Amino acid sequence: MAGRECHHCKQWIAEGATHDCWTTTEAVATRDFSGDLRDAWDRLRETAASFGDQRIYASHKSIMFSRQSCYFFVRPKRNSLELCIFVGRTLKAPQVRRVERVSKSKLAHFIRITHRDEVEPPITDWLREAYEFSDESLTSDSKTSLRTRKGIAVKGRKGERPEKSHRLDGAKEKHAAPESPLIGRVRAALSGKIKFQEKRMFGGVTFMVREKMCISAGKGRIMCRIDPDVHESALKREGCRTVVMKGRPYRGYVYVDEDALKPQSKLDYWVNLSLEYNGKPTKASRKRR
Repeated sequence: MAGRECHHCKQWIAEGATHDCWTTTEAVATRDFSGDLRDAWDRLRETAASFGDQRIYASHKSIMFSRQSCYFFVRPKRNSLELCIFVGRTLKAPQVRRVERVSKSKLAHFIRITHRDEVEPPITDWLREAYEFSDESLTSDSKTSLRTRKGIAVKGRKGERPEKSHRLDGAKEKHAAPESPLIGRVRAALSGKIKFQEKRMFGGVTFMVREKMCISAGKGRIMCRIDPDVHESALKREGCRTVVMKGRPYRGYVYVDEDALKPQSKLDYWVNLSLEYNGKPTKASRKRR
């Protein structure tokens, strides 16, 4: 009988028949995650998806994030997520467990994640760098291949204009996009009330208080981290709804539409509500080894 053997599960598949084994299903690959690991995966996936067009799919025992080629993948483990990020330079940081060269211009970096709070810069910055580098490296390779086929010298000769170099750090030479006015309003509302840090994530700017997310501002809305005990009452206010990721509602996290924040008093309400919960001192947590 005509057909093929699945190289994952070794099952024989008849010609023309569809086949989907557990090794090629994202839902099955992530179904046994613990609460902390599920939160880390959801944040990781949402962060990567915010970069732009790409394919996210399961292959064998990994979940691939790909443009024209894979720019990083996640290998789910029992108690952690193993990330493999492809960029054109060596990343030197404590988070990087090992580095392997996979081509002349690309290196694979292996990183271990166990908690959602680890899905933040510099790791999210490296993911964006990999996303941009994957497109640039392919463009560079295709141009070089085209020159070779046409018989054009790649190395400069006397009298020839030198080739324009491609940056290996993945950064693109372009002007920064203008900042959303809502980000500036949140920044101004927080200034003078408490110390905070700003981090680029969720497609906007996240304002961190006591090293935890307090408010994230982006295009058209803000996301607030509030006391779960006041979640239901907060939903009664205009423009407010529960944050839902992959069909899972997150109690204590709400979106508020920008149209409902036009009066400064309305924005101040959500800033103060977030600070009431995030500004409280918490017991120092034990460092994970």
